[in-house]
Parts: sequence; structure tokens; C-alpha cells
Amino acid sequence: MTRNEKIIQIINQRKPRAQKIQATIHELKTQVSQLQKLGAFAISLSEKSKSETVAKILVQFNTTVSDLVEDIKTELEALKKLKHRFDRPTLNIGVVGRAGQGKSRFLQSLSGLTTAEIPSGDRGHCTGVRSTIYHKANTQTYGEVSFHSESSFLNEVVNPYYEALGITDKPQNLEEFGSGFIPYLPQIADNAILKAIFEHLERYKENLPKYRHLLRHTSPIKISQGEIREYVAQDTPDGERTYFNYLAVKEAKIFCDFPLSDDVEKLTLIDMPGLGDTGLGDEERLINILGTDADIVLFIRMPRPPRDFWADYDVQLYETARSALTDLPIKDWSFLILNQTDANSPIGDNSVYCQDLAQSYERNFSVVDCLQANCADRQEANQKILDPVLQYLAGNIESLDRKYAATCQERINQLGDKINGELNKVHHLFEHHSSEKREFIRLFNELLNNLSCGLVDLRDNTREQHNEITTQVEVQVKETLLACKNNLYIPDEAEIKNRYVTPEGAGSYNVAYGKLITELRVNLSQSFLTLNEGLKHILLEHKLKVIETVIQHGRLGGLTEEKGIDFLKTMETLLTKRNNNLASGFRFLWQFELSYEAYLLRLIRQHLEQKLTPDTHNAPASIGSPLNIKQSLELARDSALTECQKSLEKWVSEPAKDIYCMVSEFVDHLLYARGVEDEWRAFLEQDDIRPLIWEEFEQLEQWRQYSKKWKIAIEAVIIDSFEKLNFSQ
Repeated sequence: MTRNEKIIQIINQRKPRAQKIQATIHELKTQVSQLQKLGAFAISLSEKSKSETVAKILVQFNTTVSDLVEDIKTELEALKKLKHRFDRPTLNIGVVGRAGQGKSRFLQSLSGLTTAEIPSGDRGHCTGVRSTIYHKANTQTYGEVSFHSESSFLNEVVNPYYEALGITDKPQNLEEFGSGFIPYLPQIADNAILKAIFEHLERYKENLPKYRHLLRHTSPIKISQGEIREYVAQDTPDGERTYFNYLAVKEAKIFCDFPLSDDVEKLTLIDMPGLGDTGLGDEERLINILGTDADIVLFIRMPRPPRDFWADYDVQLYETARSALTDLPIKDWSFLILNQTDANSPIGDNSVYCQDLAQSYERNFSVVDCLQANCADRQEANQKILDPVLQYLAGNIESLDRKYAATCQERINQLGDKINGELNKVHHLFEHHSSEKREFIRLFNELLNNLSCGLVDLRDNTREQHNEITTQVEVQVKETLLACKNNLYIPDEAEIKNRYVTPEGAGSYNVAYGKLITELRVNLSQSFLTLNEGLKHILLEHKLKVIETVIQHGRLGGLTEEKGIDFLKTMETLLTKRNNNLASGFRFLWQFELSYEAYLLRLIRQHLEQKLTPDTHNAPASIGSPLNIKQSLELARDSALTECQKSLEKWVSEPAKDIYCMVSEFVDHLLYARGVEDEWRAFLEQDDIRPLIWEEFEQLEQWRQYSKKWKIAIEAVIIDSFEKLNFSQ
């Protein structure tokens, strides 16, 4: 397998893992959303909870959720880097170095580009922006340039300068930045770094008119080989700083045919501005690029006479790069390149100084290897640097990828365990703090005791009220008899005479009398119906007392808005639907009647028929005149009422007995029937009934609903299968 084939194989092997990582990213984003909803729900419940302990736990849990969300977001950023690594179509070599170390010369040697595309020189910082150099065989060199938008330029480039300088009044738009005044604060004059930063910001401001049009340009744009330097360099080839386009450039890509590198079709070089300039964000950009875009990094260092040593800034550069990707030790993916010059170099032959630094680098740096080569020599750059680096990549990139993925996977697994652990702590929170069962037993026993006492008292009071009920009936009887006597219609003599002469009377007073006394019997019978209505009222009064007792002592009023007899009907229906035997008691009370009409009709009818029926009553011997008929009718009426009164006076105590029996029977149904306590318990402990009976259970029911919703919310977040988060296999 050729080197290029090996690289292609590595790239192809990375793709499935990138897809798995994307699936993990999706799951974690879903986790963030669910956790945030759960945290908000916890706060909502904490405000409603009657328990201070639970409310405190929920508030603390919301803080825990916020911490977990931040942990996930941290891992998401790491996974994005990992996915980007595995999703790339190339293997990337990042080249890092301070200005003037030969970094650009080295890149020119590998890519075949010149100072026209990769700025280099001896007059300070040349490269202005990050450039990615792609090997593209058999192609004419060209570039693609992406620009900042006005918004990203303001937020990512300009504002950090204001923050570093301690200037709180930041520009809100480019107009403010270009026309505004940058205050030169006292602390700037006393600090060389802040002073240099201020000068950089002034450069951006003063030259804004020269590059602002690019911030409005659609990106990316394709540029020819001859235009590349105008967008990536800070100066012209002769060192004049007249280029300002780079200030608007976010990234540049260069496509060219690498010489001496036919076996590295999928190779890409990343060129960054030399560190050490005071442009803000250089280190941040380095970290971001190395962490996401580089498979291996080369530190370029050019030792200089008369003597050289590893300086603090060398160590700082290394530490900056090391922090770019903590999941993969920098020692496994970096080389130290000592740029060895010859006698024709402006600094002469530095091989001695290279040897000195090569012998001492291990005290400060851990890298794969330290290589020495003349970076300006194309042959040496390829053979002494690129070949060993690619050989290392070909042999180790798979294990590096596995190590990188395994490190991230281990953290994801630990995070998953942490999330589940925190969720499990509060999974049964409401159940642990709910005394629902105990509370029901207490309230149920209390209710049944109160109901028993209330109904038994009512039954006993009804028995003791026998005389009162009898007196009520006597009053009804007297009022009815008096109404019958005073209000019962008897025709006067003129009407009787008219009845006599009509065909109906047939000209006979005896016929007219017979018809009139029959009508009197019918009217008197109907008049006694008022007694029936009065007695029904007495019965209803005592039914309502029973209903009131059940509602008050049994707390059943919350089950329906119906009152009176309709309450009994509703209760009977409600209990029947639930196959509860208590329904029979409510049905009995609802349907109970004393059958007054049948009883009274039988009691009174015998006297009416005896006294007011033509064939059975003692009619007067002579009824030959209207006056005689009228007097006879009055006499018959009074005689019938007297007999009815005698019978009713013997009967008036019966309704009190019947009402007591009714109440006693109802009490037996509700309190003493076999298994009645179980029937009450089965009915009252139902989830939809309890809250309607007890205010305490209304809260407990609310608590139960909270518990149900809380468990559902928790279970939606708990990671039930870590396979969804597994990308390392």
C-alpha cells in the first residue's frame, strides 16, 4: 500500500466514526433541551410545593441542571472538534512558529508557492491571515477568500480590543467605529503591551475605508495566483505596508500542485500568522486551529548566532499549542523542527546552534521527534521533514484517532453516569415526601366515624321527634278538615232549582239530590289530596335532614352540585356506575314514599261512600224543595267529615313511625350492611373522588399529579442506553 493509499484509507475509516459522533451530538443537544425544560419544571414545582423541603431540593436541583447543561455544552464543543477531525477529506499539517523563524520558507518549499502567495521576509510580520494550502495535482494555483461580515468583524475582531484596553463604551456599528474616538486611557501609556494593542486598533480604525467594502462582499471569492498576496499579506514583496485587505479576511484557501509530493494527494498545510505580534486573538486562533484542523503540528524554530537558547516565549508557544487539544497529548502529534541555515544565509551557518538546541529541547518539550533541516531547501524540507512526518502519520494516525475518541468517549460516559446519578437522586422525590396512604387512612377513619355519629344521632333524634312529627300531622289534618268544611262548594237554592228543571234533573228533586250528593263526594275526596301534599312535605323535610347529615358528616357535597332529592339520584348513579353496593341505600331513600294516597283513600273512602253515596247514606224522608236539598247536603258533608276526623285522629301517629323506619333503614344500608366499610373505602380512595372529599387530598392529588409528571419528565432525560452516546467503537 502506498503512502497516499494509506492516507486515503485512514480518511475513509474516519467517516463512519464521524457519523456516530454526529448522532451523539444530536443526542446531547436533545439532552440539553430536555434538561433545561426539566430545570424550568423544577422551579415551577418549587413555587407550588407546600413542602419547604421539596421546594429547596427542587431549587438546588435546578442549579445542578444548569451545571450539567454547561458540562454537556463543554463536551459538545469537544465533540465538534472530534467530528471535524474525522469528517475532514484530508490529513492536515499545522505549521506554527514565531515571526522570522522560517515558517513561510518551509511552506514554500513543500507547496512550491513563492513569496507572492506565502509572504516571507526579514522586516517583521508578513503573513496577515490564516491560510490553508491544499495539494491539488495538475492545477494552476488559485485561491478562495472568505471575509468577515460587518457583524462578525465587530464582534470577533474589534470588540476584543476594547475589552483588552478596558474601554467599556464599545461601538455599536461600523459607523461608530470608523468615525468615533478611541480614548487613550492612562493605563495604556504605562503598559507597552496595551500601547501596542491600542496601535493595532488604531490601524483597524484608520484604514477602515480601505477594506470596509470587503466586509459587505459575498464570501468566498475565487482569486487568481497573482492576487493571493493582496489578501493574505501585511506588506508588498518589497516590504511596503500598503496592503489592508487582510484586515477583512477571515480565512484564505490556496490550491496548488505540491512538487515532489505525488504520493500525498490528500495532504493539506495550515499556515498561521507568526505569533509574537500584538494582534489580539492570535493565541486563541492558534488553539482553535490546532484543536480542530490539525492532525499534526510542526514547531518551527530557527536558532540564531552568536548564541541561542530556549526562551520563555518558546515554552509559552508550546504550552499554548498543548492546550489546544487536551484529549490527545501534544507529545503524540507534534514535531520540533530546527531550521538549519547554510553559509549563504543572512545569519550564516547555524548548525552548531541547532545541535545545542537539539540536545536540550527535552527539558522543555515533549514531542514525537526533533528534526533538523534547511526549511528553505525544497529537497531537505521534503525528505528530512515531510517524509518522516508522513511516515509517522501513516503508522500512528489510527491509534491516535482511537486514543482521542476513547478519551472523549470516557468523558461522555462519565457525564452520562453523572446525569443519571443526579436524576436518580430526585426521580422519586415526590413519592418520598408524600404521606398519601397514611393520610387517606387517617381521613377515611375520621370521615366514617363522623358519618356514623351523625347518622346515628339523626336516627335517634327522629325517634325522639315522634310526638313532634305527630303534631305536625295533626295540624295538617285539622287544616285539611277545616278547609273541606269551609271551602267545599255546596250550591245555593237557585242553582239547585235550576238543576231540578233541567233535563239532567228530569224534574225530580230526588234525581237532582242524587247527582248533587255524588258530586259532593267526589269534591270532598279531592279536597283530602291537600292532606297528602302536606304529609309529603313532612316526609321531604326529614329526607333533607338525612341528606344534610350525609353531606355534612360524610363530606360528600363536593361530589356534585345537585341538592336535595337530586343529590340522592346523583349519588345512586355515581355509585351504580362503580358497582358499589352503597348505591342501594341512596336508591332506597330516593324512592321511599309512604303511599299516603292509597292509605288515606282507603281510610277516608269508606266514610265518603257511607255518607255521600245515594244508595247507602241515610237520605232525608222528604226532599221536595231546594232548601231541603241544600240542608241535606250540608248535613251529609258534616257527618262524613266527622267520621273522617275520627279515623284520622287514630292514624296521625303512623307517619312518625314510618319516617323513623325510613331513617333507620337508610342508616343500616350505609353503616351496618355486610362489607359496608370496604364499600366506603373502595369508593372514597379512588383518585378522582378523594380530592372532591378532602381539601387535604386535593393537595395530595395535586402532589400525585406532580409526581406523575415529574417522573415522566425525569425519565425523558435519563439516558437509558449509552449506545446512543457510543462513538468510539
